[in-house]
Amino acid sequence: MIKKIILLCAAFMMITVNSAAAADDGEDSGNMGLGISVPVFIMHMKIAARKVKWGFSSSRIENEMIRTEDGNYVAEYNDAILLYLNTMPGTKMLRNIALSFTIAEGDTPMGFSRGGLPNGEDQYESICQQVIMAFDPHISQKETRRMLGRLGLYGPVLDGRQRYDRRGGLAYIMKLQNNGTIVLVVSGI
Repeated sequence: MIKKIILLCAAFMMITVNSAAAADDGEDSGNMGLGISVPVFIMHMKIAARKVKWGFSSSRIENEMIRTEDGNYVAEYNDAILLYLNTMPGTKMLRNIALSFTIAEGDTPMGFSRGGLPNGEDQYESICQQVIMAFDPHISQKETRRMLGRLGLYGPVLDGRQRYDRRGGLAYIMKLQNNGTIVLVVSGI
């Protein structure tokens, strides 16, 4: 678990360095983070869990969410999927979040099953939708799929290019890291 957290933090730092350039619209408004606290985000994740097939359930969020020594939060969905909540120093206000999916070494992505038992890609897609719905409760599943398509989740992400989309004052950024980890970062604009 510690190795996963370290790898995720390294990947998170690499992608957030580029997120400012992706989200910059020329204004110097200062970054206020996501404008939501950890408890409120967790509550929104619980509500969004009812709208997706394989998300973080209410009990799973409560049981798996741990606070790290640096004041941030992390929750492990399974061996491959990790949710990281980066807080503003000394507060419970979210600066940004990252959802990672590590492709097992030597494995190639299996693709989305669209039925039957879920694989890692299905679970990651579902939790990505849950995260988007936690920030925008009025978005439909169809629109979250379109948004994830623009972010490259359904294939193009494997080229390693960083892609982003804006919605509701937030930047959603997705990239495949060199270590085989796909990361979705949500950051304030």
